[in-house]
Amino acid sequence: MAYRTVPVHLPGSVPPTPAQVLRLLLGTVLLWLASTAAAAAPAPDVIDALGEPRIESVGLGLIPRNVASVIAMDRAGFMWIGTGDGLVRYDGHKFRPQGRVGKDVLSQNLGLVRALLPTLDGRLWIGTESDGLAVYDPLTETVELRPLIDNGAAGAPTVRALAEDRDGAIWVGTMGQGLQRLDTSTGRVMQLRRSSVDGGLGDDRVLAAVNKGETFETTREALDKLGAAGITRSVMILNGLGGKVHSRQHADNSARLANATQPEYLATLVVSFPMGEQRFRAGFPEWEPLSQHELFVETEQLLSALELKRTVFRSDHASNYLVLKGTLGADKARLLAQVRQAIEAPEQAHLRPAWARGL
Repeated sequence: MAYRTVPVHLPGSVPPTPAQVLRLLLGTVLLWLASTAAAAAPAPDVIDALGEPRIESVGLGLIPRNVASVIAMDRAGFMWIGTGDGLVRYDGHKFRPQGRVGKDVLSQNLGLVRALLPTLDGRLWIGTESDGLAVYDPLTETVELRPLIDNGAAGAPTVRALAEDRDGAIWVGTMGQGLQRLDTSTGRVMQLRRSSVDGGLGDDRVLAAVNKGETFETTREALDKLGAAGITRSVMILNGLGGKVHSRQHADNSARLANATQPEYLATLVVSFPMGEQRFRAGFPEWEPLSQHELFVETEQLLSALELKRTVFRSDHASNYLVLKGTLGADKARLLAQVRQAIEAPEQAHLRPAWARGL
């Protein structure tokens, strides 16, 4: 049987518009849904039970060795689990091992995964114990190794930490091979090197003399990039490294470097040579060690030149005669007063005795 809709309206009334009819129908449907939901709603005790948090074990027997060393979620929503025996991807339903490109199963295994970093371009960077750095490309669904600087060491360096900066570069924290920066657009790797004596400083003449392999500008650039990447920076200045000849410029330019970069932590320790001075003096023949008094004068010069906003300052290493602790610049006046007392009246400055210094 066929039906036909006949519009009916009272004399003198205005027929409803299609929009009005649609609103009326929607209101009726919503009212019906609300009443149905209310009738079917569970009792309060059921709601309370559903609201309790639950911890459920997933992947038991599916994750290698049942150990998850690190977990991360990529931009596509996949959960990645680093294990003691490779990498596993979880899509919410099932677990899938993800090996690297290789000819056989053994060469595909990434081994112990130490760090995971999903990046803005959708890739996943992987830090491993024995294979160094690897990257997963979602377009090809493959994992490939990325070589790092190893300075001739046997095997790839262990990667323990990963971070991405504003330029898309990957910062890699390694065991034994320092901090390295991978430019993902060129593939170039830069290593933040250390000299034969530990510590950071900012005078180019002293940097060249100790064969550090860096300059004021390269050090500042590295510190700025670390800060831009949100990585906490700790700078160590070696008190006395410039010797008697370059003490003042060593203090002034080290302060200039700190002022330009505003590191989160700054510390000093007295330079020492547990293995002897012969190698050091070969490249820096004019170097002569500072006396206790001269070390205090250099420290005063450094503190006077520092213009820091919120930097934790420590000079409490076992090599230091005078222990200094504070925040710069809030505690600058107090710290300077302590150093000046050590210069003018060392017997009243509570100095660490020579036998207690760890050199």
